[in-house]
Amino acid sequence: MSADLDELGRTQVLVVCGGVKSILDVPKTLEALETRGVAVAALGTRDFPAFFSLRSPGVDGAPNRAPLRVDSAAEAAAWFGAHRELGLASGCVLAVPNPAPLPTEAVEAATRDALAAARDAGVAGADATPFLLADLERRTAGRSLDANVALVLNNVAVAADVAAALARPPPARPPAVVVCGAAAVDVCATAAADAAGTSAPGVVRASRGGVGANVARAAARAAPTALLATTDASTLESLAEAGVDVRGCATAAAAPTYVALHGADGDLVGGVFAGAADAAAWDASAVAGARVVVVDANLSKDAYAAVLAALDDATELWFEPTSTAKAAAAFAEIRHRCDVVTPNEAELAALLRACGGAPVGFERDAAALAQRAGAAVIATRGARGAVLATRDGRVAALPAERVAAGLANGAGDAFCGAAAAARAAGRPLEEACRAGAAAAGRVVRGADSAPAVVF
Repeated sequence: MSADLDELGRTQVLVVCGGVKSILDVPKTLEALETRGVAVAALGTRDFPAFFSLRSPGVDGAPNRAPLRVDSAAEAAAWFGAHRELGLASGCVLAVPNPAPLPTEAVEAATRDALAAARDAGVAGADATPFLLADLERRTAGRSLDANVALVLNNVAVAADVAAALARPPPARPPAVVVCGAAAVDVCATAAADAAGTSAPGVVRASRGGVGANVARAAARAAPTALLATTDASTLESLAEAGVDVRGCATAAAAPTYVALHGADGDLVGGVFAGAADAAAWDASAVAGARVVVVDANLSKDAYAAVLAALDDATELWFEPTSTAKAAAAFAEIRHRCDVVTPNEAELAALLRACGGAPVGFERDAAALAQRAGAAVIATRGARGAVLATRDGRVAALPAERVAAGLANGAGDAFCGAAAAARAAGRPLEEACRAGAAAAGRVVRGADSAPAVVF
């Protein structure tokens, strides 16, 4: 028994060969490979080749059959790749038929005569194979050597093709979620005391954020996600490192900037955003085929039009209002197609007014906006949780995660991104909101902070 068989049983390797030499017991060799957990396939056939010939006689003269057939190097690479991904410790054998084969019957007859000659000469052990091959060459007038050379060259070519296929990166999964919006540098100041009308001690932190980028980063934790935005190369690089597909983005010399002031309780006091999303340089084709598309309120009219034009009928469109100053005008561009709106308490009131309603209370406002806009409304209000109002009149209160007070910047964006990813996975809206609440809680705890920026 060759030590190679034992090694194949414990080494994750693909062996490309011409099958089993006809001078060996092919059925017992296949049985030994199976016993050791070695996967065996033949290229382009189910007949297991025997080195010099295309078939190898088995029990009762019937040809030995390969357990599996693959028809190309790419298919062989996928087969071995799956073997590796399953974590199997054994190897695989790919048997490749000889491109210049000898007739099976002639090889079998010559092999029997060569084996008899080896017995008569007392040749055994390590000396047997060289003796038998040389005897076969003599009995076949050199044709076995020609077949051997052709086999080796062909095996090298097949092995190279398989290796090349294994080295190619897998095709990119189409994004389940596409986010269109701002990717900016966020400068967040948290005051330790009341800063109204004066300066106050506190903490200033700069990070790579922006509503669109924050939503995409959160969504990418649970689903293939692409971002369409215009920002600087460093911000795009940090998003790519977080698993966001940024190939459709446009690169600018500098990122937009958002400056926010938070009170000692972590809630937003106010902020300023400088910059715009230039959709002209985007590759909007990424929108096609997505299950959920999220747009924020930082886009231009042309950008909204480009997104709407690329949407599939089955795609769910979400709107993240971003701020009370931008929400109404932006929503007017997409209201007729919007499926889900995710405002905070102040944005909810602004949107309801824009739709002709009058705010009277958080839950009733969410229900009224859902009816007027014809879209589901997921309205958030920080530590007090959220409300889901659907267009059919259903209203559900959703508690926030219990966490210690912390910086809330980006928590609403994380809620939106995680909920959108859950929705893209087919989960009901209420379940998606619970996923969003968990993501927002991680941001407040500081567990999912955006990458810091050093000036």
